Amino acid sequence: MPKTEADENPVLINEDVELVQAALRDAAEKLRPALHGYCARMLGSTIDGEDAVQDTLLRAYTAIVAGSRPPEMRFWLFRLAHNCSVDLLRKRRPEVSLDMEYLSEAADPHAHDPLEIAMQKESAQAAVSSFLQLPSAQRSTVILKDVFDYELSEIGQFLHMPLTAVKAALHRGRARLGELAKTPVQRTQTLSASPELRRFVEMFNNRDWPGLISMLSEDVHLSQTARAELRGRQQVSSIFYKGYGEVQGWRLQEASIEGYECAAVFLDDPNTPAYFMLLHWQGDVLKSIRDFRYARYVMNGAEIMF
Repeated sequence: MPKTEADENPVLINEDVELVQAALRDAAEKLRPALHGYCARMLGSTIDGEDAVQDTLLRAYTAIVAGSRPPEMRFWLFRLAHNCSVDLLRKRRPEVSLDMEYLSEAADPHAHDPLEIAMQKESAQAAVSSFLQLPSAQRSTVILKDVFDYELSEIGQFLHMPLTAVKAALHRGRARLGELAKTPVQRTQTLSASPELRRFVEMFNNRDWPGLISMLSEDVHLSQTARAELRGRQQVSSIFYKGYGEVQGWRLQEASIEGYECAAVFLDDPNTPAYFMLLHWQGDVLKSIRDFRYARYVMNGAEIMF
C-alpha cells in the first residue's frame, strides 16, 4: 500500500491537535507566497501554482487531523507542495516529462564562482513559464537553491537524491535557463478582449456598481484567494460597494495571462498591475470571479499581456 503524508510523520499521542492546527495556520500564512513560488515554477503557471498551494494546505490539514505530526513544518509543507505539483502536472499537462532520472556525472557548482553567482541570480529572476522547459530534477533543484536558497544537502533530502546528482542537476538547470534567457521569446498573440470584459472594466472604472451587478448571475461565485469565498448575487454585490468601492485611485485594464483573458488591477503604480482578476462568463452573464487581491504574490514571475 502506498504511503500517505500522514504515514511519513510519527503520531505523537499526547500532542494537542489544536496546537498543531494553529501551527499549520501560522506557517501557511507566512509560507504561502514561498509555496506558491515553488509550485508556480514547477508547473510553469502562476494560476496552476495557486491551485497547487490550496491543495497542499488541504492535504496538510487532512494529514494532521488523521494524526500526522510533522517534526518541521516548513520542510513538510514544501514536500507536500512538491507532491501536489507533480500530481497536478500529471493531470493537467501529461505531455510534460516527470522523469527524475539523475545525471551520472556531477559538475560541482562552486558557490564563490562569479559565473555561478550570475547564473544563480539569473535563475531567480527567470519567468515562471521558463522553468517548465527544464527536466523535473533540474527544475526542482534550481528552484529550491536559487529561488529559496536551500542547502544542497537539504535539497537532496527533500528530493531523495544523492548530493552528486543534486549538484549535476543544479549546474545543468542553471545552464539551460541561461540558454533560454538568450533565446528570443515567442510571445503568444494578445487575446482580443471580449465585449463582456470590456463592459465590466468600463463599469468598474466608472464605479457603476448597479450596472456591474446587473451582469452577475444569481449564483455567482467570488473567490478572494487566501481570504473569502462568497456565493450568490447578494453576497457578491456587497463586495463591490463595501470592498472595491472604498478603495480610491485604482483602475482595471483588459489583459490576458496564460491564455486567459483577465482584468489587470492597477493601484499605486500606473504602469505595473498590482494583481489581476479572472472572470468566467456564460454568455453575457458573469458566473465567477477569482480575485487575487489578497494574494499579490502571484505577480512574481507572472507574464500579463495587454
